[in-house]
Amino acid sequence: MANICFIIFNQPSHYNATFAIARALAKRGHTITYLSHNESQKAYVEKQGFPLKRIFTDCYYKHEGQTVADENDYKRPLKILKELIAQTKKLKHTFLEGIEIQELINREKPDLFIIDYSYVQYYFGLQKFNIPIVMLETTVSSVRTPKYPGVFSTLMPEDSMFGNFKISLSWKRYYVKRWLLNTWYKILFRGYDPSSFINLLIKKTGFPKNKIDRSRAFYVGIKGVKELVLCEKAFDFPDRNIPEQYHLCPIIDQQRTGDFTKVAATTHIDEKNSAAILDALEHSQHVIYASLGSSASLWFHDRTTFFNKLIDAVRTIDNCILILSVGKNFDQNSLKTLPSHVHIYERVPQLEILKRTDLMVTHGGLNSVNECIFNAVPMLVDTLGLPYDQNGNAARVAYHGMGLRANIRKEATADVTEKIQQILNKSTFKENILKMQKIYKNAQDATKHAAIVETFLENTHTNG
Repeated sequence: MANICFIIFNQPSHYNATFAIARALAKRGHTITYLSHNESQKAYVEKQGFPLKRIFTDCYYKHEGQTVADENDYKRPLKILKELIAQTKKLKHTFLEGIEIQELINREKPDLFIIDYSYVQYYFGLQKFNIPIVMLETTVSSVRTPKYPGVFSTLMPEDSMFGNFKISLSWKRYYVKRWLLNTWYKILFRGYDPSSFINLLIKKTGFPKNKIDRSRAFYVGIKGVKELVLCEKAFDFPDRNIPEQYHLCPIIDQQRTGDFTKVAATTHIDEKNSAAILDALEHSQHVIYASLGSSASLWFHDRTTFFNKLIDAVRTIDNCILILSVGKNFDQNSLKTLPSHVHIYERVPQLEILKRTDLMVTHGGLNSVNECIFNAVPMLVDTLGLPYDQNGNAARVAYHGMGLRANIRKEATADVTEKIQQILNKSTFKENILKMQKIYKNAQDATKHAAIVETFLENTHTNG
């Protein structure tokens, strides 16, 4: 049996997308190990039954995961910047010298690496060791395809010259913004920014330039390398076919655990109270659940306005319960007076909540969208202005008629209320998401997914 190592972007949503496949592979006798330069998710990964081992401990920012938004310490951002530059210098030495990577390989003896595209730099450090590598996308494919909008875009395909022009223009605008941002980072980090670091690795390892794909969104792509896309193909826009990509319908990991956690509390609500909360949801006519996801809760700094507006929007809706998952470091006192049918928690067991939910208000992260589809829960999607895949996910939700898009902070409260009531009361949203749910449930075959991964052990292109 094989030793399979996952290197996953350090966010719970990215890890969540991989657990079901990892379980299926482990059940077939393979050894599964998660590798990370950061241990902030170690307890969470181990709670799911897998080891997470720290690698390159001296090469990454030691305060990663802490916030720089400390109004009482104006020196902190500069200190962090200096440390990031110093750590990237060490990382450059580690990747180019290769000694620690060789030690990693000698220690773990991996037969296959599965690398999140968010950490594409690992590919260039590992590809010379002739161990099979599969790249992983936990979003809709970021590859640019003709006549299709990028995953960063709110646009939908249009079979018209003007529609194709808008899509082409959106890609050009994206490239300009990316160039400006990379240029700014290059100046700010004195040439030790992520883009410059990847370019250096490509140059120093002699990786063929014609094997690099710079046209895709978000990441530097690698032509000819097999890719796993943890997104059901039916969720994407129709007839979008990309060579060397294997779409695996995300398997909703029903074994994933979680609890209700009070805001600003250090302990979980006890099981009796948790059961009472879930029971109350069973007896409400309409259950609305709102969560901004792990990434949004970390980077989105206007949660108070968002939640206040949403609370106002449901004040006049009869026979409903609103469950708010507000994330860490949120001051509940910043909210208006709460009506009796609004309940606030730092964190909730999302899978359990969705089984009892009629509408989810979400930022459009793909994990939440997938879990809504699996549980046939229509969505109101507010992407919060985040510049990642949320826009593309929201466009696909709307395209398939599984929900509506909104800008809750800027729209009139009455308009938000109307959209909520429209989703709750108009049967077409539920009918459309039930159709997609059927596709998802028919594809929930972890054994088949594991078998696809196993084919890469013998037949994976690794070095361009």
